Amino acid sequence: MELLSPLFQELLSIVSRQTKMHWFSIVKTGISNKAPSPVWIPPPLDFIKVNTDASFKNGVSKAGIILRNHSGTISLAATYHHDCLDSFSAECLALLDACKLLQELKIQKVCLESDCLSAISFINGKSRNFFWQASAVIDQILLIWRKWPLWSFKFIPRVANDAAHALAFWDFNSNFMGFVPQNDLSVSIFCDLGFLLVGPP
Repeated sequence: MELLSPLFQELLSIVSRQTKMHWFSIVKTGISNKAPSPVWIPPPLDFIKVNTDASFKNGVSKAGIILRNHSGTISLAATYHHDCLDSFSAECLALLDACKLLQELKIQKVCLESDCLSAISFINGKSRNFFWQASAVIDQILLIWRKWPLWSFKFIPRVANDAAHALAFWDFNSNFMGFVPQNDLSVSIFCDLGFLLVGPP
């Protein structure tokens, strides 16, 4: 095979440089014009933030629950399984699982977060819609909440709830239920800030 002529090699080099500059310009413009994405925000000092999410398929929900402290360190991860009718019920059951876990651990200062706006609005009394399919679950959440006045429930966008979402998705593949050992955690659940699991809160 004949070697490329010096002229042709130079042309290839020029085209390559121009192409790289073109795509770099496009990427840079896209990044500069993109609005900042919301991210996971650590709770106040002495508080625990709990993120919940649920994956739902064929009448089965898999809940992912992540507990983190004010430094952003993941202190506990757990998964739960339920039979339910729809994705909304699955999200509510994930929140109930978190409440039961927190009550068992007797954690008083808690910020609970979910990317299910309807559930959070209904729990906070800001929605007049009656979600009959999950009303019994929400009633249990409210009953537990009355015992822990320092708890709060907040809606967050999906991108700020990625760790809990990734854990619930991982659970669908692993079919694990309970406290998740550190070595079994999927790397993807560290997608919020990359903090490590260190032990019980």
